[in-house]
Amino acid sequence: MLLGSIAGAQSSNKEFRKASLYQVFIEFEEHSEYVLNFDPSVAKKIEYTGVVDLSKPNSEIAKVLSSTNLDFTIDGNSLIIFPLAPKEYYLCGYIKEANSKESLIGANITVEDHSGTQSNEDGYFELSITAQKNDRITISYIGYADQIFRVKDLAADHCIDINMTIDMDLWQEEIVIKGYILDGIKESTNYYGQELNFQRLSKNHATVEHDILKTIQLLPGINSIDESASNLQIRGAAGDQNLILWEGITIYQPSHIFGMITAINPFSISQIEVHKGIWSPEYDNRVGGIVDISLNNKLKDKTSGSIGFSLTEAHFNIEAPVVTDKLQLAISARSSMSALYNSPPLNNYSARVFQFSKIDDNSVAVRDGEINSNQDLDFSDVSSKLIYRPIDAVTLDFNYYRNNQDFTYQYSFPNDPLNYESTDNIKSKSEAFKAHLSWDINYHFSSSFSFINSTYQNDYDILKEEEGLIISNSKQNNEILDQNLSYSMDYEYENIDLNWGYEHNSKDVKYSTFREHIDDPTFEDRSTEEGTFHNLFLSANWSIKDFSLSSGLRSTYYSDRSKWYHSPRMSLQYRLNDLLKIKAEAGILYQFISQIQQFNPESLTNEYPIWTLHSNEPNLTQKSFKLSTGINYSNDGWLIDATLYKNETQGLNTYSPLFNQAPIDFFSIGNAEAIGIELLLKKSFNKNYNAWINYSMANNQLTFPDISNSSFNAPNDIRHQLSLINTYQYKNLRIALNTNYHSGLAYSSPFGIISEYDAVDDETNYFLDYRILNQNRLKDYLRLDLNINYKVDLNRFKDSKLELSLSLINLLNQQNIFAQEHFLLFEENVMTPQIAFIQKSLLPRTPLLICRFYW
Repeated sequence: MLLGSIAGAQSSNKEFRKASLYQVFIEFEEHSEYVLNFDPSVAKKIEYTGVVDLSKPNSEIAKVLSSTNLDFTIDGNSLIIFPLAPKEYYLCGYIKEANSKESLIGANITVEDHSGTQSNEDGYFELSITAQKNDRITISYIGYADQIFRVKDLAADHCIDINMTIDMDLWQEEIVIKGYILDGIKESTNYYGQELNFQRLSKNHATVEHDILKTIQLLPGINSIDESASNLQIRGAAGDQNLILWEGITIYQPSHIFGMITAINPFSISQIEVHKGIWSPEYDNRVGGIVDISLNNKLKDKTSGSIGFSLTEAHFNIEAPVVTDKLQLAISARSSMSALYNSPPLNNYSARVFQFSKIDDNSVAVRDGEINSNQDLDFSDVSSKLIYRPIDAVTLDFNYYRNNQDFTYQYSFPNDPLNYESTDNIKSKSEAFKAHLSWDINYHFSSSFSFINSTYQNDYDILKEEEGLIISNSKQNNEILDQNLSYSMDYEYENIDLNWGYEHNSKDVKYSTFREHIDDPTFEDRSTEEGTFHNLFLSANWSIKDFSLSSGLRSTYYSDRSKWYHSPRMSLQYRLNDLLKIKAEAGILYQFISQIQQFNPESLTNEYPIWTLHSNEPNLTQKSFKLSTGINYSNDGWLIDATLYKNETQGLNTYSPLFNQAPIDFFSIGNAEAIGIELLLKKSFNKNYNAWINYSMANNQLTFPDISNSSFNAPNDIRHQLSLINTYQYKNLRIALNTNYHSGLAYSSPFGIISEYDAVDDETNYFLDYRILNQNRLKDYLRLDLNINYKVDLNRFKDSKLELSLSLINLLNQQNIFAQEHFLLFEENVMTPQIAFIQKSLLPRTPLLICRFYW
């Protein structure tokens, strides 16, 4: 009998290892008289490990559910399992270093499926949330092991001390530098790029300019030779060779004020992913770099947002749950302030963009009252995202984006009997819509489907009138319709991640010019290009303890050419020891759409870029070979990251924006080669001060057989670039002092003047003689920027803050030249012209101010 009792006891005990609660509940039903009523979809998602006595469901189920957000009740022979109702909890604590007991500033406190907060200068945090008692709280700090709590653990009458210990296993996990550059900038886990958490970056650090595309210029290998936001030079690639994405949508005009500021509200952004070398094959075809801008994709339980203004625009954004855990809406908008106040930044931006144009030429006469002029600039951008999650496994999101810019310049002459008036009007508009469906099929498989419609339009009109009659009219129009339909699958199992899919893309590009003059015949030119692309992509990411490999292939079938283009790529990282790792990547990339310059002597600028598809000119398809290798060393607060790269690009043309300062007036095709070294050196001295240095050495060469027998310096060739970034924090005050230096840009100096006699017209024509291109250098560039940022908690408003940020760009008012252009100067009573030149300057000392209230 004793043996029988022992055997019976053993048979009622069962051990579970990472079993779902669904399996546990089924076992209870089979071994007891109770019928269990529960939601299978919820039970399947919760794991349990332990031993239970199946013969005692009343007490044992209470043990199984103790660490979940479920409870139960018994009604007769029915055992009903149900979710606990959320409650209001107040959480607080002090986060300290375990050994020194020093307060840790900026530690992240994240509550499962809820928004979080960060510790202040005393290591203190507090927040009120509506949650369930067993929701997990994760407390993390760079270089320290995460601490996991339950809501009920911290929901006490007093605030406890939470001691953080050094994460000794940091290098035993995936090869990720969690503290790369700044808290808010880190390395990607595959196809190694950089990820920028813009909200964390803007909350914890003093950024000189609250601008997305200018902030990423903190990274080595990325700069803008004209201090603009959109004309990014990424490892020698020109602006039109880079892919700018918003929520996966291609943005062909990502800027306002003719490139000077980004056309996206930075405070609405969640993350930015930047790739300078190669990237996942799911991205569209480009040969430069990738800037992928994303909004928040998680459902929140409370409303957040901000409202504020700068010296150029007013802005607001809001993110609010409409139906908790089901429906969420985010809206963001900005509008220019020029109608209210012609601020110093707007004046300086306009002066930089339009120097040596008709606006600049007329400025003295306007000042003296000889010319009447009017200049108006209006811009705006708006974005929205709607997230709907009908069930946990399915998410629908709808995204909308639009930016507009309208610039008008008019001038006339006072007391003019003919009432002459000239009007330049430039309008641009980008608009996009995306619908996206994602479905988590099971623990390993997920799929997604998306449709994108993106449009771009740019119109430039020059109208001249006398006595109410049109004497001259010039129009230029550029339009793009980009439509994309894609389906992809993801498979994740342990250390393997596979992604594959199909993408159908069509691009319709239109360009037209129209010119009429009262004394000349009308000229009209129209061009329409259409391209249909079928894209297959496959990517595999594999990682083990010391090794990480990402490889992929994008195969594009260009229907209009009946030709396949294959783009293989590979990226790997290997950890040699706890301090040092090596990395390498290689790939082949293509690009089928680019910009060319249209020259119009009557326009506000001498060149005007338009997008073109080159569907009928296969030799203009750009092809790039990319290769890079590097090391990463981290020890005792030091971070050293060094990368050597080489890029070769075919299919460039002399009408590319890359040549906008080069004295070339004919069409030719050539290649580019960029070789460089990027070095990042960072040191965290203490909790209040850190600094890092970016250094780049590059050699960007162009080869155009029609122009030169040998290669020559590219106009964007910067041999040496050095940035020193310093950030200091004292309580709520943060100060940043950034020094930027680079060697002078290359420019062409004429050898002399060529004269040719025209017997038909009986006149002599003169031309500048350029025997060698870009053989000279402008003076070196130097700019010092200062930012003072102050954030204060508003106790009268729950979880809200006020931020004031003041910056001085080019603090020393250094005159930096970015272009030197030569021309022939004809003087009266002088038979032979002289060689003259102009120099275009960058921004003088410019104040920036941001004031915003956020919560």
